[in-house]
Amino acid sequence: MMSILFALLAFTQFANGNIGTDHHHPNVIIMHINNLYWNDLGIHVNRKDHENATPNIDYLAYSGIILNRFYANGGIESLLSGCYKTSEYGNTNLLANYFQRNGYQVNFVSRQNFDKIDAFEAEVLNAISNDQTPFLLVTDFGHVGVDINIPFVDEIVASIMTKAHDIDAMNNTIFLFLSLPDNNESPLEINIRRTAFIYSPLLSLQQRVSNQIIHVIDLLPTLVNASSLKWKTKDVIYVDGINQWSALNTNDEERLDVFGTNFYISSLWKLTYDGNDDDGFYGSIRNENMESDMDLTDFDFLSYVQTIFSSEIQRIFDKLSSEKIMYTRMRAKVHCNLKDIDSSAVENIRCSHASPCLFNLMEDPCEYDNKFEKEFDHRREQMKNIHERFLNGEDIESPSIKDVEGFLEDGAMVGIILGGTVVGCICIFIVVVCVKEQCNKKRSVYHSRSGTTITQQPSNESRVENGYLKEMSNGDPFPISTVSRNVKFDERVSSA
Repeated sequence: MMSILFALLAFTQFANGNIGTDHHHPNVIIMHINNLYWNDLGIHVNRKDHENATPNIDYLAYSGIILNRFYANGGIESLLSGCYKTSEYGNTNLLANYFQRNGYQVNFVSRQNFDKIDAFEAEVLNAISNDQTPFLLVTDFGHVGVDINIPFVDEIVASIMTKAHDIDAMNNTIFLFLSLPDNNESPLEINIRRTAFIYSPLLSLQQRVSNQIIHVIDLLPTLVNASSLKWKTKDVIYVDGINQWSALNTNDEERLDVFGTNFYISSLWKLTYDGNDDDGFYGSIRNENMESDMDLTDFDFLSYVQTIFSSEIQRIFDKLSSEKIMYTRMRAKVHCNLKDIDSSAVENIRCSHASPCLFNLMEDPCEYDNKFEKEFDHRREQMKNIHERFLNGEDIESPSIKDVEGFLEDGAMVGIILGGTVVGCICIFIVVVCVKEQCNKKRSVYHSRSGTTITQQPSNESRVENGYLKEMSNGDPFPISTVSRNVKFDERVSSA
């Protein structure tokens, strides 16, 4: 008799759609805005005027995880597909398909469909359902254009958070705020490194700044994994992104590289073929705009904190301290280190396929010191070769940190054999012999283009100094993580 009652109760809960209260299927709200640059929000810039302040967005960012190395050179198509913007992929499932097939209500609300901002806000709030069915909401605020639009975005963010709080959905919702570029293909950091942050009570480590490399293509497998979505074999697609949900919870490093059609980033090194200080069409976008030092002599921090504490959403969250806000801002800042740079050399920086540029993003995040002619030939050639293979759609494999450190910890034997000199070049052969079963932990995945089986390394562990991975003793930009072009979707999202 009791079993029948429990069965009836379970059926009633299922019929009422209580899946929305299950933490295994959280709601997801993505707030996306075009061309919001690094210094358009208070978390990165010292605004002297409070007319264009963003207290609600800032408070939400401080309460969650500020993604300080978020790269978004792919645009909205990469967000929805999880693929690099390199070539046509044919028919594929998008982010909304997976949520919809798992019983989610899916809504995409774009600012471009409305003449009045009030109508857009009403449509966004209407999409936040309180019928206990989990939902995915993607809001497209469109192009910011001028500063006067930013306060309107801030008000709508406050309305979204208030509505989620009023329907008791805060504890079971993932909030993601990010900026994506339009059609600007400049590879400068000011263009591809965008403002983004994530907040959710489902994340264990919050109120911090993350210097993990996260690309926009990672968001699809990350959100699918965080929402515990299921899929059928026929639904399998191919994505370039990797699941970062576990990394966000542990602050480990998953991704070591970022690819673009005219640049390649490997940990702290960046190779670029284009993007002069003035390209003639987009105008001057040199990275002095990324400078966000907190100059307390020129910045009224107390006034800023008062603005934050008077935000509409501050009542929803645990109260932040002024010390916490100051510490977080200091962690999120970018310092251009101009005092060590020759200004005349900066003016002469010209990056092209004939003469690429190489920047150390830890020492020179604003890309003023071209080290292409100063670094070892093998570093330059290695990065150029990897980038060319990426553009050709080839598989790119190399050991991850976890593999290398795991080998050494488990008693690996490393033999280094120095060969003879050929035309003045010393050939170095490194032989790594694994004496335990670490090598067996590699996963085989299917490569869709070539139809061959490749080997993907497990995710690497964190080894970070000042937000960047440490280099090996020989100066190589090691390691470069595995990049498998179009790896099977189920392999990517299930690698927690």
